[in-house]
Amino acid sequence: MEEAIQTNQKNPLCVDLDGTLVKTDMLHESILIFIRQHPTAIFLVISWWLLKGKAYCKQQIAKRVDLSTLALPWNEELILWLRKEKASGRKLVLATASDQKVADAVTSQLNLFDNVLASDGQTNLRGKAKRALLIGKYGEKQFDYVGDANTDKPVWQAANHSHIVSNNKKLIKETKSFAHVDKIFPKEKFIFKTLIKSLRVHQYAKNTLIFLPWILGHYYSNMNALLYLFLAFMSFSLLASSTYVLNDLLDLPSDRLHHRKKWRPLASGCLSIKHGALLGLTCFALACILATMLPLHFQLILMFYLVVTVLYSFWLKRVLLVDVITLSGLYTVRILAGMAVINAGYSKWVLLFSLFFFTSLAFLKRFTELHFACKEKIQKLSGRSYHVAHLDTIKMFGICNGYLSVLIIALYLNSAKAISLYHYPIILYAACPVLVYWVSRMWLIAVDGNMHDDPIIFAIKDKATYLVLIALFIIGMAATF
Repeated sequence: MEEAIQTNQKNPLCVDLDGTLVKTDMLHESILIFIRQHPTAIFLVISWWLLKGKAYCKQQIAKRVDLSTLALPWNEELILWLRKEKASGRKLVLATASDQKVADAVTSQLNLFDNVLASDGQTNLRGKAKRALLIGKYGEKQFDYVGDANTDKPVWQAANHSHIVSNNKKLIKETKSFAHVDKIFPKEKFIFKTLIKSLRVHQYAKNTLIFLPWILGHYYSNMNALLYLFLAFMSFSLLASSTYVLNDLLDLPSDRLHHRKKWRPLASGCLSIKHGALLGLTCFALACILATMLPLHFQLILMFYLVVTVLYSFWLKRVLLVDVITLSGLYTVRILAGMAVINAGYSKWVLLFSLFFFTSLAFLKRFTELHFACKEKIQKLSGRSYHVAHLDTIKMFGICNGYLSVLIIALYLNSAKAISLYHYPIILYAACPVLVYWVSRMWLIAVDGNMHDDPIIFAIKDKATYLVLIALFIIGMAATF
């Protein structure tokens, strides 16, 4: 028995890459980087490179992207075990269907493998092709193999000892029927909470701005309008979720370097890129279906929101100051959507307030990110154009915009529109110090370093914010009735 174990220890340990050593697919990672650099070239990939074979497609993409410094969601449990095996004198081989350039980039990061076997532009090294190569190099039953999917079954069949990275009970049971399964490394389970995090359901709070024209226009008796606004809210929320998924896909490299964003489902590898893309497309389709039940003006605004968001994901978020103005504009678009649904007319006062108020919040978001970067001695935000030297200027911009939004309210209260809507408009002046308090408090918390890098998430969890909303509601009701 002891002799058999020693013999087994001499067998090279061959390890798969995609879904095994890393919690992602390197081809999908490469395609995303390629798309981000060349947004229109995806048609070239589909129409030409894939026609010449998957191995050729992988090679062409690998030639055009740099993965040498890419932060990846490693399978830490497996890597720890592999390091122990290597320390015991075991030869480790990376055997992957990824292109050779990609495989070399991974190996250089880990400094773990003695040999690398990968696709070469002609042979896609997976399934039976991988099995044949490993048998040719080491002999049948003369190597051990670590894999994660059904395509690894032929390799496990030829291996001496098989190790599985999966929590798929059916796959494990079937593999045990024809192979000697030794170690099982379970993957993270995809649960409902993961889905909610991927869709960023907490961000739906932003879309309640759609109801603002109904409230401010005193359409309380029009319940039919409220129903349509609810459909608009759902349509906007689903579309927003699809753009959040798109943004997360394009931001994977920078998100993995972020102290909080690295735990997002896509960045952490809990949700695969393929399933993330499918989720985004499903949300987009549902949003479009709901939009067909609403007025044409709403559909046009929704389309405008989509176009601007896609531009933001690909380009605008990296342009200094334009990213902040775009973010505040996307908030304002939600109010415009609500106005379009109930045909309330477009109030310049509401739109001006929204523009300044949400510009303040957008600057607050950037200030918080810079404040954290400063603490970590990072000079520049990853994927953004801001440096820590901008910290004080960003703070000044943000506070000024916040106070200007309160000034807009004070000016509105002298308008004929306010006098026609409220019996006692003078009571509304009480809203100004309440808002000044809230804006000032948010910025003081940020300066102290206690602000979440997404102010909306902070506000949702902040008791003082709810007290401010209750105070504003009471002031509004007193002025109206």
